[in-house]
Amino acid sequence: RSLEDDVFWEVHHNRNVVTALAVIDEKLLAQCSEDKLLRLWSHEGAVTAEGARQTHLQTSCCSFNGLLYVAEAGSPTATLSLWSVPQLQRLPQTGGFPAGTYTSIVSNGRRMAATTREGHAIQLTPELEVIVQHTLK
Repeated sequence: RSLEDDVFWEVHHNRNVVTALAVIDEKLLAQCSEDKLLRLWSHEGAVTAEGARQTHLQTSCCSFNGLLYVAEAGSPTATLSLWSVPQLQRLPQTGGFPAGTYTSIVSNGRRMAATTREGHAIQLTPELEVIVQHTLK
């Protein structure tokens, strides 16, 4: 394909595949998508907030204690991130978990768990501090 074909595709075929949805509360729904933007939607279908475009594709998200947890993919520096709701501002965090292609993040109401394509399964506190990390083979 030529450069002109690529530009035409980008301009005329904006593909924005939703990669994950998370219920925040009875009024808000969070969306991750291929365009690298996080969005909050009202249950009436209006966008109420949109985060800054990120470097990495967001692959999964979940909500816990009024915060939004997001798993990223797309490069060796992709990671997990924590966001305020309803402002959708990325919060600082300590890390300690491996960088990689995150495929999911979930919460059971007390702890978080995340998995990577590289074979890591990680149990985390709500502050995203590692409790246990396993490498699956």
